Amino acid sequence: MKFKQLHSWRVGYKKAVQIQETLKNLLIFKKPPGEINTVAGADVSYDKHSNRFFAGVVVFKINKHLEIIEELVQKYEVIHQTGGALKFKDFEMLTARAGQLPKRLQNRYKVSKWLNSDELAEVYSRTSLLVGRSGANTVSEVAALGVPALFIPLPWAGGDEQEENAKMLESLGAALVLHQERLTPKRLLFAINSIINNLDEYKKKAKQAKKIIQPNASKLIVDEAIKLLNENKV
Repeated sequence: MKFKQLHSWRVGYKKAVQIQETLKNLLIFKKPPGEINTVAGADVSYDKHSNRFFAGVVVFKINKHLEIIEELVQKYEVIHQTGGALKFKDFEMLTARAGQLPKRLQNRYKVSKWLNSDELAEVYSRTSLLVGRSGANTVSEVAALGVPALFIPLPWAGGDEQEENAKMLESLGAALVLHQERLTPKRLLFAINSIINNLDEYKKKAKQAKKIIQPNASKLIVDEAIKLLNENKV
């Protein structure tokens, strides 16, 4: 097999960047014939001492929910905590998407892998609506703070825990539940707009839901544990 060697592989960082800049000018771009749902990237190499040829391909399925980001930030400020899962690369994908927004909208979409406790407190103090999973901590936090929520329960949570958590606040009128198997960009956008359009009522119900939260639960648990220890002293 014969290949034209475009550059040496034994180069430093600066030279590698220069090579990338040169090679990108050799790319040919054409307008796609239709909607793009999947993107693939490939790298190839060969063994010059044999006829062996190696190729590696990475395929990314584009998250269709990205398409509503611009529509959302036209009306709302969005703070998005993505997590840091390497498998999905959500943070990297969404950071890139944020950079593609019109300049006037870019400061209305904030992406973070994680929020620390101080940052989370700041976000909650400004939040009109929380959109997210319905783990025990999240549901307890929004209930304690009186924040309306749109929950998308994790389908594989043990014993349907997240489903039950979400239903608790939904039954009180403080939240809406959207199931992942029925989730589409349009349904997500419709659900968000539906809550915002009736925000006063959701806020009223969310404040009433604060009654189900025991604010000194930690102290009660510790006191009960100490009581049990004292009762069982030998």
